[in-house]
Amino acid sequence: MTTWADIQRLASDLQRVQLAEGAKKLSENNVIEVVSKLISMNSIDIIFTNDGREYITRKHLLTEIRNECIAADGRLALTDLATRLNVSLNHVENAVATITKADSFVLCAGELLSKEFLDSLFKRLNERLKEVGHLSVRNLTKSWDLPMEILNEFVLPELGRKAIKDEDELYTYQFINSQKKKLRGAVSAITKVTPLATIHSYLEVSQATFFSLWSELANANEIPGTIMGSKSTLKSLYIPKIYGNLVETFVQKSFAERRFIEQSVLKKLAILDAKDYFEQIRSKKELDEILFFSSVVLAKDLWVEITKTIEEAIESQMFCSVEEIVSQFITTSLEPRDLDSMTELLLKSHSTWRATDSVLLYEISIVDTTLKALESFIAEKAERDAPELSKLLKERKTQPTTKKAAVVEDDDDDWGSSKGGKKKGGKKSTGGNKKSSTPASQSNQDTSMWNIPHDELLSELRKLDFIPSELIDVVIHDIEEAANTMFRGKVENILRSIDASGAQNKKKEQAQAQGKLKTLYDSICMFDQGSSFCEEALSQDLKQYLLRTLCTEAANLVLSMFVDLPNSSNLSQKSHSTWRATDSVLLYEISIVETTLKALESFIAEKAERDAPELSKLLKERKTQPTTKKAAVVEDDDDDWGSSKGGKKKGGKKSTGGNKKSSTPASQSNQDTSMWNIPHDELLSELRKLDFIPSELIDVIIHDVEEAANTMFRGKVENILRSIDASGAQNKKKEQAQAQGKLKTLYDSICMFDQGSSFCEEALSQDLKQYLLRTLCTEAANLVLSMFVDLPNSSNLSQKVRDECIASVPEPEVRQSITQLFSSLTDMEKFHEAAQSLQTCSIMLKPPDKKARQEAVSTYAQDLRTQLEQSEDPPACLLLAILIVYAEKAKVAIHASGKFVSSLCKHLTTTSDSLHERVAPELLELFNETQRLVVQMFKSKRMKDEETVAVNQHIHKIKSILFTSS
Repeated sequence: MTTWADIQRLASDLQRVQLAEGAKKLSENNVIEVVSKLISMNSIDIIFTNDGREYITRKHLLTEIRNECIAADGRLALTDLATRLNVSLNHVENAVATITKADSFVLCAGELLSKEFLDSLFKRLNERLKEVGHLSVRNLTKSWDLPMEILNEFVLPELGRKAIKDEDELYTYQFINSQKKKLRGAVSAITKVTPLATIHSYLEVSQATFFSLWSELANANEIPGTIMGSKSTLKSLYIPKIYGNLVETFVQKSFAERRFIEQSVLKKLAILDAKDYFEQIRSKKELDEILFFSSVVLAKDLWVEITKTIEEAIESQMFCSVEEIVSQFITTSLEPRDLDSMTELLLKSHSTWRATDSVLLYEISIVDTTLKALESFIAEKAERDAPELSKLLKERKTQPTTKKAAVVEDDDDDWGSSKGGKKKGGKKSTGGNKKSSTPASQSNQDTSMWNIPHDELLSELRKLDFIPSELIDVVIHDIEEAANTMFRGKVENILRSIDASGAQNKKKEQAQAQGKLKTLYDSICMFDQGSSFCEEALSQDLKQYLLRTLCTEAANLVLSMFVDLPNSSNLSQKSHSTWRATDSVLLYEISIVETTLKALESFIAEKAERDAPELSKLLKERKTQPTTKKAAVVEDDDDDWGSSKGGKKKGGKKSTGGNKKSSTPASQSNQDTSMWNIPHDELLSELRKLDFIPSELIDVIIHDVEEAANTMFRGKVENILRSIDASGAQNKKKEQAQAQGKLKTLYDSICMFDQGSSFCEEALSQDLKQYLLRTLCTEAANLVLSMFVDLPNSSNLSQKVRDECIASVPEPEVRQSITQLFSSLTDMEKFHEAAQSLQTCSIMLKPPDKKARQEAVSTYAQDLRTQLEQSEDPPACLLLAILIVYAEKAKVAIHASGKFVSSLCKHLTTTSDSLHERVAPELLELFNETQRLVVQMFKSKRMKDEETVAVNQHIHKIKSILFTSS
């Protein structure tokens, strides 16, 4: 084998030959031409250096690479080899590939390693393990400055059965045995409930190894106790057997003496499920004699005593408080739900008991007792209110006769028509002798609305000494309907007696009037015959006088038999001022117009309800029209039904200037709806449905009621529009409050992400802040604009539309603040200044304090975990995982998109602060490898199946590490 000395000797010989003078010496150009010719003829295979001034054979390159690696103690990076040998990295990589196939060299993580170097690493690791018993692989990579791949692929597999690897830790079997003995001694010495975390803190093993040792001891029955909780978490508790025996003795003794035990006491004794515990220490028969509540465990014999005491209390005073009686037997305070459960048990066994919300039990018979006690009060009140109700009924009785009736045709204006005969047209006379309804039935209909006022009945109940104040609201709810029914019954009885006495008096008065009328008519016949005795002229005068006196008196007497008149003998034409006549000489009472209007009220209300949406739409369209359309000048004062209070200008025209701010939406609706009337045909059709108006009166009545009906219609429409405006204002106020709340939450997030971006290096920090300005800050600015301008979608505004919207803001100060906010979307500091100066817009924004930011980062990390758990997309999962590492390890929140993944991975790998130490190297390697595969996935339209599987496997590993670390 050629040595380095041979090479040096040949080089000196060549130099000597070149320096020697000869007859035909080759120039440098000749040498280059000769070498080029040899290369083109494939006579020689050489490699040029990077500067092209020197060359080397491939075989000699292999020798130099071996020598350089050995000179560097068996470890040398390929990039350093290329630099030292001044050869292209491709030639070095090809030569290294040849070396690793034939010689005792390996290539790992871009470095050439000799077998001797790996043997020395294994020897050092073995010696170190023997000294300390356990090592951290991550600490080894830092102290020895080795990539994790070298340890995992070439060093750790050589350990074989000499050590155990658990996650990041290496343990010798001797060390594991010592820890096992230490654990056995600890659990044997413990006499009280101890968290597993406390026991684990005394050992020097990982959590997984700890539970493995625990399982081995438990399988060998060397654990004198039990675990309460999960057997795979350090949050569980270890309960020694000696402690369990002491607790069982205490519970049995305490329950036997007191016949109850508090749940809080059991929890302090590490008994979380009382029912399950009692099933372990009591037989099934004994368990049936125990009641379990959320705050106490109760013996059934004690519950029987409590029930008897409650029964005695209710029997004596018809009510009792469950809480007061239970507290006599159970000294501890009970939870409200326990009192509710006890009340339910009592109600199931006592069907005549009832309970209030305040857990007050009462006997249902207290309602009947209360009603009997109120009977005298109800009777007195009915007696007091009867006169007023009787007066009201009389007024209502007179209304139907005037509404229906009194249509007297000229042909039937006859004294002999009072016997119920039909008039022309087939309609019956509505005279006083027609009995359409009895007084009793009318009183039933009219008194159905008469109830005892709630406050008056409540005041009377408070006077009863046998009802406690806690039961007042319950009892009044149970008896109110019965009391009102009793009250109406007594009122009806009183009205019946009044109607009966009134009917007798009316019958007597009718008989007297008929007798008087008969006597008067006899006198008229006698005087008529006497007047005929005189000469013709005198006879006519006497007859006219007779008509003006006795005949008129007889006519008034007939009228008084059907209409209640104070003095029918002195009636004049003026007393019939409320009568009207039609062209066909039909008389009718003018009050029929009011009756008709009342009958039409429901129809008018329904029509206003139907037409209101259309009218509201019309008004909104008119509001958007130019102000010149608002200046509607109304010359006819009677056509403007909403302007009775407004002053007039010269010429009788009212000012309707657009700049006047005194007009409310209601007044605008007055002006705009003045043309809204009920169509004449529709009103006429509704009138024909009313059975108390004869067809002869329809045309007359519609003329009288049409204007009033239209006025009522417009009033109801105006009320509906007011309610629409009021509800719209409330909704707008609610939306403003919601928008401000959303803006505050958004600004808190912006401050959190701004602080998080400052954690990174300057270039990355600036890119993250610019991304934050383009996304969340722009969203916040658009949200502020949407609070002052009605926009369908404020998140996708073009520059032109946004400027137009800002220009439409009426207040100059608000418009200027919003303009400054949008102008600041290029610099983070300017944005904060503009956001905090929105006080002119009544928007108060300030950065959250330190505690609030920490809570926000914690919440953000939890949200990221939830998203990562639900996501299946590899790029999204990678980004979420990196953001979780920053949020949990560095306690900062980063707002980034997928294009920042490479920079964030690089920052995690190269950062020199404590963050790099807190992140597992395996996780960092997974991030880099997954990012490489994701980039390849985006570059190639179709990925190979094995690449897709690799990406998904990496994502699964990342999720496992993150979820396990939590």
